[in-house]
Formats: sequence, C-alpha cells, structure tokens
Amino acid sequence: MLFNKQTTGFTLVELTVTVSLVVIMLSVSSILYRQSNKRTELTLTTHNIASTLRLAESYAASAKELNNDPKQNAWGVYFDLAAPERAIMFNDVDNNGLYTGEAENYRVLAFGRQIKISKLLNKDRESLSEGKLTVLFLPPDPKVKLCPLNTVCATGSYLPEAYVILKDDVNESVKEVSINSFGLIDVR
Repeated sequence: MLFNKQTTGFTLVELTVTVSLVVIMLSVSSILYRQSNKRTELTLTTHNIASTLRLAESYAASAKELNNDPKQNAWGVYFDLAAPERAIMFNDVDNNGLYTGEAENYRVLAFGRQIKISKLLNKDRESLSEGKLTVLFLPPDPKVKLCPLNTVCATGSYLPEAYVILKDDVNESVKEVSINSFGLIDVR
C-alpha cells in the first residue's frame, strides 16, 4: 500500500519573497508619509502666519492696549529675510509705525525646521529691495500700512499689496500669504 504524503506550508523562497515585498511596501509608504507630513507642516505654517496677521488686526480694531497705555494700541507683524525662520507680532510701543526691536515683541512665531521665508514681494510680484516687510494695523478702523523699509514708511509711501512666500527646503514646496491695504489676508 502506498501512502500519499501531502505537505502543507510555504517554501523558504516563497516566505523570502513575501517578506521582501512587505518590507518594500512599508519603506515606500513611510517615505510618502514623511513627504506628506512636511507639506502639511508648510500649510500649517502659512495658516499660522495668516492667523497672526488677523490677530494683530483684531487687536488694533479693538484698540487693545499693552500695559494699559492708550498710546500703545497699534499692532503689526514684521518679516525679515535676514531671519527667515520666524515672524514677529509686535506692539508699536514708540508709535513710530515701525518694528524697532525686542522691546516691542509681543509674540514670535517660529516656523518648522526646514520652512523659511524665501521671498517678500510687492503687488507687481517684485522682490522688496531690503528684504523686510512691516504690516502695521492702526486703530480704530484699523488702517493697514504695508511698509517695505523704514525710510519709505517714514515718508508715508506704503504698498497696496504684499506677499510673503514660504518654502519648504526638503520638498521644494511653496506657499504664500497675501495681504492688501484693506486688511484682506489670503493663503495660497
């Protein structure tokens, strides 16, 4: 009598191929997840900038005073290509219409590790020559002043519209925040 011996299971080659395919799929999905996470971080940063601009506008509209001083109710946000990894929300303590340093800092918005301001542009999409932009909100309307540099702001020449361009150095992704002299803020 002959016995038919059936073996069940997988061969070593089948197991090796299956495990290799699973490892490759996990590697690809983790790379895609990291790239997606970085794009999300760039989007969140642009929305944080827009919300900081709106907060400064809101503080100026409500004439929020710093240290109970009625003269200190102008608020703004300062951008500088020399420090491209942050934006500064400030209170115009000395009432000169400009950001003048640490004494006026209200909130520093630090960006993600690879996210930086790559360009500051005017309404014609030309780079601002000094690489600085002060967005100032004056109560009670609030009036919006977009100042590309200190001398221009002192003479009363303001931009009608400005763009803050953010770039993720890892993915080469770009997002922008636009603001105009009416106080409209948009993220693209």
